[in-house]
Amino acid sequence: MPPLWSLHIRDSAGQTLASEILSGRYALEERLGHGATSNVYRALDRILERDVVVKILVEHLSQDVEFIERFKREALAAAALSHANIVPVLDIGADDGRLYIVVAHVSGISLDTLIAEGELSIREARGVISQAAAGLDYMHGRGVIHCDVKPGNLIITREAYSGDGFHARLSDFGVARQLERTRIGSDPVGTPGYMCPEAWRGEEPTPRFDVYSLAVVAHRLIVGGYPVRNTRGGIQFSGETHTLPKVAQVLEHGLKDDPEQRTTSCVAFAENLRGAFK
Repeated sequence: MPPLWSLHIRDSAGQTLASEILSGRYALEERLGHGATSNVYRALDRILERDVVVKILVEHLSQDVEFIERFKREALAAAALSHANIVPVLDIGADDGRLYIVVAHVSGISLDTLIAEGELSIREARGVISQAAAGLDYMHGRGVIHCDVKPGNLIITREAYSGDGFHARLSDFGVARQLERTRIGSDPVGTPGYMCPEAWRGEEPTPRFDVYSLAVVAHRLIVGGYPVRNTRGGIQFSGETHTLPKVAQVLEHGLKDDPEQRTTSCVAFAENLRGAFK
């Protein structure tokens, strides 16, 4: 294995962490976050002299075949994608028995943060949904399901793009699956609150997994909060939303429990949503 070189790494609070350079190339500079399966760092690509983001599989999973295969699948699926609304994957590698994936560094803010700060107008919310839908349908056309669409996985930068005044990009393909690959394991994949019923049942992912999740994101942006079922199993909307019955109808169609009754694609959902405001 290539040597690891000493370097101070800081977390978001400025505390010093363990330090190293992966594969003699990626100098880890600051930990951005961590999860059950990986740690995420901002890093410097010393060869191309650019900022990147490195996601490293946690060490105790290095001998777990299932997690290793999932991690490799994430990289291979995402690396084949090239779209304006998807954060590009740049590299995949291994160092001292640990797998890592390198993605482009995007200077922006997560949609989750913008929701918390109340920064988006209804017009901007529709633009976010349209851009996310474009990236998702592109993925679906190439046999990839994201399976974890949520505000935390949408990066927003303020810039002139498609007339919306900002650019939305999908990130984190930690549970992305290729349609023609065999599933590994039977555990549900996704984030509670955004998962469709069939995801909870551990069924094979389809593009309508992402349609449902995108509809939950739209509900949070336009209605506020998460969808709530009424006694008949339909979506219960607030009084304010009932002044926009076409919007409520589009959201409910995207959130159907039965995937066969759900909106057929993410772009179709986004177009229906735009049309409902006219």
